[in-house]
Order: sequence, then structure tokens, then C-alpha cells
Amino acid sequence: MKKILMTGLMGALAAVIRLKIINIPQPMYFPYITFSINILASGLAGFLAGRLQNKGVKFSTLLFCLFMGFAHSLSTFSGFMREIHAMNIHAHLIFSLIYMTVSVIAGIGVSWYFYGRGKKI
Repeated sequence: MKKILMTGLMGALAAVIRLKIINIPQPMYFPYITFSINILASGLAGFLAGRLQNKGVKFSTLLFCLFMGFAHSLSTFSGFMREIHAMNIHAHLIFSLIYMTVSVIAGIGVSWYFYGRGKKI
């Protein structure tokens, strides 16, 4: 029960932070703020996953709750899709394709990089 409550609190905190940041005006042709939040969250999730997988580290409730609650709530797929849809409505198809491609490649790359870093600590 403790893990569920802590994960919920971490998720709520991340959702509030994301809401505050996402309301900052950004250009329609490339949503830099959303992109930055998603890459940051990918790196954080990768690092925390690496820490959790590290055999020398005892399972930590706080790490688990940060991984499952905070990192995953900070980055949301629905926000990513909303940005792509908005760019398509405003006839920025090329930018939306670039945004999708760069977001996926960068997200995976940053996550893998920080996963490795998390395992080494």
C-alpha cells in the first residue's frame, strides 16, 4: 500500500510540474518545451531503471516510486500526440514528422545512455 501511495504522489507532483511548464507559449512549428520535458523524463526513467537493475543496490521503494510515478508522469504520450496533431492542423506536416522522428530516437538514446550510467553507480 505504501508503494501505491508514494507512486501516486510522485505521479501527481510530476503532472503538476508538467502542467505548469507546458503552459509556457512555444512555437507551433516545433514544441521545444514538450520535447525537452520528454527527453528529460526519458533520461530520468533510464537512469532510475538502471539503478533498480543494479545488483549491488537493494530494492528501494523511493527509486521505484520515482521511476513509476514521477518519470512516467512527467512525460506523457498524450501530450506528444497533441503536439503532433496541432502541427498537422497548422499545415506543418514536415515539422511534425521531424518532431516524431527526433523525439523517438533521442528519447531511446538518452534512456539507454542513462540506463548504463545508472547501472554503474
